[in-house]
Amino acid sequence: MDFQLFEFRWFDPKKPELQAVKDGRFARRFVQLGERISIEVTGARRCAGYRRDGAYKGCALGHPEGKAKCDKCAASEGSFVYTVFDGFNTAGIDERDLAKMQTPHWVYIALFHPTIIKIGVSADHRKLLRQIEQGSAYTIYLAHTPDGTTARQIETLSRNTGLADKIPSKKKLDYLIPEFTKDEAETAMRGIINELYPTAYDEHPHLREFMTPSAEVTQWSEFYGFDGITQSQIQYMKLQPGEWVSGRIVGMKGQLVVLDCDSDFVCVNMKDLKGYQINFANKPTGLRLNNAQQKSLF
Repeated sequence: MDFQLFEFRWFDPKKPELQAVKDGRFARRFVQLGERISIEVTGARRCAGYRRDGAYKGCALGHPEGKAKCDKCAASEGSFVYTVFDGFNTAGIDERDLAKMQTPHWVYIALFHPTIIKIGVSADHRKLLRQIEQGSAYTIYLAHTPDGTTARQIETLSRNTGLADKIPSKKKLDYLIPEFTKDEAETAMRGIINELYPTAYDEHPHLREFMTPSAEVTQWSEFYGFDGITQSQIQYMKLQPGEWVSGRIVGMKGQLVVLDCDSDFVCVNMKDLKGYQINFANKPTGLRLNNAQQKSLF
């Protein structure tokens, strides 16, 4: 049976959820390390609709081809406040969305490699899950704020110093399995904090009262798997319609899922598959590509 993949979401640190749509109905399936799974792409990418306040809505434009979410559905979803709100300019921000941010938040510094570090914000109740769903290797929680607006202000002022707030999937793929120590990670993150403190918040010094600069470094590798696997063993595949992969899940990190296909380790970025028609029916262990010469995404 074919489904349209809607999302790959983490609501549990050990069991992410595959969300899919079939004939206008919303379906869920948990996956976990050690489980066998088959993923076949059977149709083109189309808008999969949107969810707001826990309810699924089909695409009002008839599921146009090309994007997992069309511009109208993206606007209807109301995620604007979580992606572009800087904490200062509320023009164009829905009051309902601002109200959702009136809960405690964390500002964090996440490291994927000693040279790849980002600033970010998460609601209190997603403190752990936000790190798992983006695949952080290590984290320091920089500040704890009474609301999301204050957290966004700290994030914005930190970004203004040149600190990134997004990491491209390509870089996450390059450092899927860290080959550096916790000490190296901490040195890099403490260096960022030391650079931020002298001047980043001078225009809004009251924000410093929410800072937690002595917070410990948290490591996340225990959640991801990859036992006994090295980076060089993994092939990165961007499946196209007509292609499939089948095997045992041996690693999951953010949107990246690694399958053991009889000692060939294949990594699939679930974000790449959003909006496509997918069939999860069991297939033999292995990988089938339309072009036999295709070896990897890069």
